[in-house]
Amino acid sequence: MLIVAYFVVCFMVGLVGRRRRIGFSGYFLLSILLTPIITLLFIILSSLDFSRSTRPQTYSAVCKHCEKETQALTKIHYCPGCGRSV
Repeated sequence: MLIVAYFVVCFMVGLVGRRRRIGFSGYFLLSILLTPIITLLFIILSSLDFSRSTRPQTYSAVCKHCEKETQALTKIHYCPGCGRSV
């Protein structure tokens, strides 16, 4: 009975990982070889995106007239140095 329960849990972990890189069969076999808990933790940690930056996007532009480089949080339409359109 415990073996059947183990395979059912492994099957469920495979279902959780079915849309990941190695798919259902890969995570199902991995959860059988390791343990379902370790494989599930691996799925959860691999789905987190640590590369996202919390800084807001900045826009930069170089004025054609005074050649001053400007950076701002919104799209730049006018040069703060000479006041002409960028």
